[in-house]
Amino acid sequence: MNTLVICGTNRPGAHTHKVANWVYKTAKKGSNKHQIIFIDFHKFKLPWLGEPATNSVKTWSRAVEKADALIIVTPEYNHGYPGYLKNALDLVYKELNYKPILVCGVSAGLGGGMRAVEQLRLILIEFRAVPIREAVYFRTAGELFDRNGEIKDKTYEKALDQALKELFFLAASLKLARQKKPF
Repeated sequence: MNTLVICGTNRPGAHTHKVANWVYKTAKKGSNKHQIIFIDFHKFKLPWLGEPATNSVKTWSRAVEKADALIIVTPEYNHGYPGYLKNALDLVYKELNYKPILVCGVSAGLGGGMRAVEQLRLILIEFRAVPIREAVYFRTAGELFDRNGEIKDKTYEKALDQALKELFFLAASLKLARQKKPF
């Protein structure tokens, strides 16, 4: 089984990069049945929808198509998720169909990106994706990690572990369902 961890911003220096890296390492450590793959939009340079397709679009599309589950780590900018993330998702509509998605929110404030997570869940349904109930909200992201990149508050490990259990359960179930293609 393949699981993508997607860093949902292309802003340099954003706290989301630290959080996404931690989610990736933690998921990789906790799963021996899933291949965990990290996607950083800094490396993709995706065009905006309507612009000519590039090799990056093909690579992005193949990665999502091969994935059995996704983890999107999204920052909250101005009470919403980034436009670049929405554009990236718009490029892979069909590839997202019937795949479970864990959404993690990141913010510098106390909300932990909850508004971005809730908005993103709504649009994921329109992609025929399956956003899971669990979410992990990373509050005050600039203060979460020590100098070595380790998270200071260990309750995040428990929250992520619980969310991953649900994600991996649905990944196995939905993989079988996608193979049957009932409609």
